[in-house]
Amino acid sequence: MYRYHANDLFQKGESVVMTQSVFIPNALMEHDHDYLELAYIQEGVGEHILNGKHYTVKKGDVFFIAKNSTHNYNAISPNFTWINCLFLPTALSSDAFCENAKDIVRLAAFAHISEIQTITSDSLELHSESDEFGPIFNDMLYEYKENKSGCQEILRHYLTILCIRLFRQYSRQNLQKSSLSEPNYGQLVADFLEKNSFGHFNINEIAQKVFLSPRYFQTVFKKHTGRSLTAFLHETRIDKAKHFLETTDMPVNSVMLSVGYNDTKFFYNIFKRYTGMTPGMYREQFSTLKI
Repeated sequence: MYRYHANDLFQKGESVVMTQSVFIPNALMEHDHDYLELAYIQEGVGEHILNGKHYTVKKGDVFFIAKNSTHNYNAISPNFTWINCLFLPTALSSDAFCENAKDIVRLAAFAHISEIQTITSDSLELHSESDEFGPIFNDMLYEYKENKSGCQEILRHYLTILCIRLFRQYSRQNLQKSSLSEPNYGQLVADFLEKNSFGHFNINEIAQKVFLSPRYFQTVFKKHTGRSLTAFLHETRIDKAKHFLETTDMPVNSVMLSVGYNDTKFFYNIFKRYTGMTPGMYREQFSTLKI
C-alpha cells in the first residue's frame, strides 16, 4: 500500500489542494494519506473502496476520506472521473462556522481536528440527486489552477461554504433515514442519565448520538415527547429520587446528590413541584422499608 504525504503535495503556504482524476486501469493503487480529503464524483459511475468496503458512487456524490484511511477506485462506467479537495486541518477555522456546521468537525473525517468521534468515515457518503456540490468543486478546481493572488484564501472560504452545505445535506439525509424508525428520544436521554449516574448531562454529547445540533435536538425532543428537555430531565431525576426514597434509607441529602442536584433548596422546590410534597413526607408515605 502506498502512502501519500502532505509534504509531497502541498506547496509552501498551501492548506488546500485541488486535483482532478480520470480512472485508468491499474494507474492508481490502494493508498492512504496524512491529510484530509473530500472527493466529488464529476462524471460516471464507479466503485469507491474504503477501508476494505466497497461502495457504488455516481455523479454528484461526495464523501470524506479520513487521515490514515485506505482507499481506491474502480470504474463501472467508461467515463468515471472525480475531483479531490485535499486539505490540512489548518484550512478550517471554527470561527467561520455557524452553530450547526461546527458539528462537522466532530465527524470522524476530522478526527485529527477534534477529539470527539461520533461516526466512522465509512458512513460519510453523501448522495446528492441535484448535484448541488458540483459548481463548488468546479469553481475550486478552476481557482486552484489559475493560482492568482489570494487563491488560498478564496479556497479556504470555499471549503468553509462546502463543509456547511455538506453538513446540511448530511443532516437532511440522516433525518430522512431515521424517519422510518424514529429514535426514542426520551429513552435516549434516560439511558444517558443512567449511564452517568444522573450526575452529568451534556446536550452536545446526546445530540451527537442522533447527528443533530444541540439546539435542533431540543426542538425535535419536544416535538416527539411533548415536553421540553429541561422538564424531562427534572421528571426523570425526580422519579429516580422517589425510587431511592421508597426503597432505601439513604439520607435525603444523599438522594439529592445521587440524582444530579447539589442545591438543597432547589431540590426541595423541584421535588415538591412534581410530587406535591417534600422528600421527607414522600418517604414517610411511600417507603417500602419495614420499620
